[in-house]
Amino acid sequence: MIEDYQKIDFKINGVLGEDCSFLISSECQEFLVQLYNRFAETRRQLLKTREEIQLGFNKGKMPNFLEETKGIRESSWKILPLPEYLQDRRVEIT
Repeated sequence: MIEDYQKIDFKINGVLGEDCSFLISSECQEFLVQLYNRFAETRRQLLKTREEIQLGFNKGKMPNFLEETKGIRESSWKILPLPEYLQDRRVEIT
């Protein structure tokens, strides 16, 4: 069952015993394999980018906001007033 999927380019740790086979069907296993194969390269690229960013932090580079969010951060905006039922805090559990 699961052992067949270990031939694909990822590893499933452990073996699902017969008494637990109802937990993950063969269809579910196939779905997971398809997900992995579809997103494996994107995942690798994201991890590589994360490592590069971390190296920058390790060298003292400070994090910054995304340029595409500048309009949101620098604009003047407000939320609507809170409804009364949210202002009545007697029932708040702390």
